[in-house]
Amino acid sequence: MRFQSRLWAPIAMLLCLHGTAAIARTARHPSPAQASCRALDASSILGDLVGPVKVEHRLFRQAGRTLQWVLVSWEGPPEGKVFVADCAGRRLADLDLGYVDHATAGPAIQGNATLEVRYIPATGTNIREQSVSLLQFQKEAISVLWDHKSMELASAPLVPMDTADLYRWRFLDGGLRVAVTGTRTTGTIKDMRRGIIIGRNKALPAESFCFDAKRGVFTGCR
Repeated sequence: MRFQSRLWAPIAMLLCLHGTAAIARTARHPSPAQASCRALDASSILGDLVGPVKVEHRLFRQAGRTLQWVLVSWEGPPEGKVFVADCAGRRLADLDLGYVDHATAGPAIQGNATLEVRYIPATGTNIREQSVSLLQFQKEAISVLWDHKSMELASAPLVPMDTADLYRWRFLDGGLRVAVTGTRTTGTIKDMRRGIIIGRNKALPAESFCFDAKRGVFTGCR
């Protein structure tokens, strides 16, 4: 998969800035409680799969107990799994997601902690995507409360064409609403079918998602 360098360089810088700034990020250094928890042995649960290239842990409290998110990512192709383990390192739940690019604490929903994860769900010829998911551990399973594309890059090496869609999101109303905006960075040739004009950026339609307490997920606000 190839990307034109003139597109990727500025977009890579934008990726470091997009997303929500309203949610506190997890500390890089382990807390005393984290140091006392036993890490989940990722190699013992991946079986014959290629060894992970990245393993991350995040602690959270729920129903009076200390639990840990375990994010395991590997390449060839980019894939990943998310686990929840107890403080003794016993696996409680898992979810196939994608290669985790970044994870941070999300807003508490109905009194329970969440994890905001930016990940790579799929790759293809001349296309790269990144998505964001809001995860929560409930009823001994990992639930996806909200998921949205955060980036899509597309290029064609045989013609001077490339586009990039970048999204930003904010959790509002105590974390019960997600406001999403986006911008399309245009390519170098016209494509009126997609509304592309040379040398201009186009704002994508704004979106809003509200938490549905009955369904336990975010849906489009009415």
